[in-house]
Amino acid sequence: MTYMGHVEKGAIVLDEPVALPDGAVVKIELAVRDVGAARPVSKEFLDLVSALPAGTRTKEDIDRQIKEERASWGEP
Repeated sequence: MTYMGHVEKGAIVLDEPVALPDGAVVKIELAVRDVGAARPVSKEFLDLVSALPAGTRTKEDIDRQIKEERASWGEP
């Protein structure tokens, strides 16, 4: 069986109801969809994003934060 779904707040949510008993063991295989197949973005969302204030951090600030965060993960 193949079901389509999406990620919502970090959890996989199926697009259609599936009748499975509690405790059923499932196997999930991820297949990334083509970006061209992504859902269109609504005008309301674009209006919201464009109304947000501009950020104040520089590229260097962001790069430094990323470097520090990665360093905190330890050696692979």
